[in-house]
Amino acid sequence: MPHSRIVLISLLAIQILLSGSLTAAAPAGVYRDVVRPQWLPGDSAFWYQVQLPANTHEFIWVDAAAGERTLAFDHEAVAAQLSRLTQSEVEAGRLPVETLRYADDQSTVDLLGAAASWRLDLETGVVSELDATSGARGLPFSLTPRLSAGTGGETHVTFVNRLQVGVTVWWV
Repeated sequence: MPHSRIVLISLLAIQILLSGSLTAAAPAGVYRDVVRPQWLPGDSAFWYQVQLPANTHEFIWVDAAAGERTLAFDHEAVAAQLSRLTQSEVEAGRLPVETLRYADDQSTVDLLGAAASWRLDLETGVVSELDATSGARGLPFSLTPRLSAGTGGETHVTFVNRLQVGVTVWWV
């Protein structure tokens, strides 16, 4: 059976190459297995998001220069404030946030979601709403660009603008 193992390894390698990530190969129940650092200017610190059990997640802050890793912010406190701002229950492990955007001086961080965005003052811990014109958000964290899995028939793409302002779409 040595040939079957070679084929299995080859198929696994193809799956990893096509998906662009090792997460597709990770067995069920494996968490914190992928780090996609989002470096801040100066390259001495970065943040990343980790997936946890029960479809939850958290944001991690790494000070590479000091060799320290902590939560990016108090998820429980932010969830409580978002619950009040959105008038709906928000859980700390299910924050409606897809990506973060730190201020240059790292005193605030914008919590960017698909439907709304907020600014967290890291010194006071206060969360406030951002308006829809607060800048481009880019792709959600979980939807990083990757190569197509193959060719085939025609593909149809629908763009839905959920912002309250107009957008320009460039198809390259």
